[in-house]
This record gives sequence, structure tokens and C-alpha cells, in this order.
Amino acid sequence: MTGRLANAMLSNWQVSGILTARSGRPVNVIAGQDRSLSGIQNQRVNQVLENPYGDKKTPEHWLNPAAFAQPALGTLGSFRRNSLRAPGYWSIDLAISRLIAFGATRKAGVAVTEWEVLAPKPVPLVTAGAHRPEPCGK
Repeated sequence: MTGRLANAMLSNWQVSGILTARSGRPVNVIAGQDRSLSGIQNQRVNQVLENPYGDKKTPEHWLNPAAFAQPALGTLGSFRRNSLRAPGYWSIDLAISRLIAFGATRKAGVAVTEWEVLAPKPVPLVTAGAHRPEPCGK
């Protein structure tokens, strides 16, 4: 490639990016059934361990299921609303663009955009209850 051709091909490029960082959203753990026998919906569970988070910080193990238990029938759970947080989320979006001149007054733009170049898999926000089967016959 000659110097003039290389200069024409490799000059006037622009790189831009967007960094997005979000804190985790509130998470509620609900019983999934009317434990208080009151008709109230989205009743919360009892938190039985001090640390409700899982030992692995992955979407599948974000919360420790053993940290929650169903409240006794006729009672409401002790779990505080919005007291837990889902994992935060971040992503980097990149764009590479170049203006190409055609004569003195005409220009055309070329752009390549890539979204979420570096981003972890987001954690789905699913409300799940502490569903543990109770023994029959009690």
C-alpha cells in the first residue's frame, strides 16, 4: 500500500463509547401463597439466616434459598420489603465511524456500532417464593 493510499484508508476514524452502570434493583422474596389466611397478596417470607445472599455471585445462586422459610399459617412473614438488591449491571457500547470526502463539498459517513461489547449477562428479575412442600397429615 502506498503512503497516500494508506493515509486515505487509515485516517479520520473516530471511536466513541458509552459506559452504562446501574445499581441492583430491589428484590422481594414472597411466600407465593396466602400464609396469613387474610387474602393479602404478595405476602413475604421469614428470613431465617442473617446473610440471605448465596456463596456464588451468579444469577442462579444470587440468593441462598436456605435463608428463607414460609411463615406459620395465620401469620405474616418477617422479611422486610425491598431489603435485598439484585446484582448491579454494566455494559460498554462502542462505535467506530469515519467521514469520507468526495470532492470539496460532499462527504459520506460510515459507521460500525457494537452494543454491549463488554457486558455480563443481566440477571432476570423474577419474584420467587420460598416454596417448600409441607408434610402431609399434620
